[in-house]
Amino acid sequence: CEGSLATRVETWDGVPLDVNVTLPPADMAGPFPLVVDIHGWAMGKTGGPQTARALQGYVVLAYSARGFHRSCGLPPARVSDPTLTDPDVCLKRGWLRLSDARYEVRDTQHLAGVLADEGIVIPHKVGVTGASYGGGQSMILAALRNRTMLPDGTLVPWTSPGGLAMEIAAAAPLIPWTDLAEALTPA
Repeated sequence: CEGSLATRVETWDGVPLDVNVTLPPADMAGPFPLVVDIHGWAMGKTGGPQTARALQGYVVLAYSARGFHRSCGLPPARVSDPTLTDPDVCLKRGWLRLSDARYEVRDTQHLAGVLADEGIVIPHKVGVTGASYGGGQSMILAALRNRTMLPDGTLVPWTSPGGLAMEIAAAAPLIPWTDLAEALTPA
């Protein structure tokens, strides 16, 4: 299921995200474990289907983080969109926040939760991976494990939009950073 500008998915606060989902073959019975492939800085979602992982029985989620590419990053993705709950959401809050656990990381949790609510993925078998920027998010998700950070910094149990208990089962960060602010502006 390859996403496009016209098929973006609204996240927990209404920001539309460009999402790809690769499903295992129809002859395999689900629900399945989920692998979230998070992109690096200034890049967008991994293109094309993740066939190899899907053939091994995994659902693969790849999306462009808020503020990048068709997730409110490119000029055509920032224009008013009457198909969204808030047509001007990209201008109001669609910018990136440097992998902030309260926003970009929570977006990953929300998308995984939507797939769990649909009965496609196993809520406690979520794996995350990514290089650089995506590796940093993978580390944050692993540290949060079964918690979500709200915009005020409060930690609460991670549940899907429908109320299922969710949990990171594994993280495989590739060339991650441990402190993005320090990496961008070293002391």
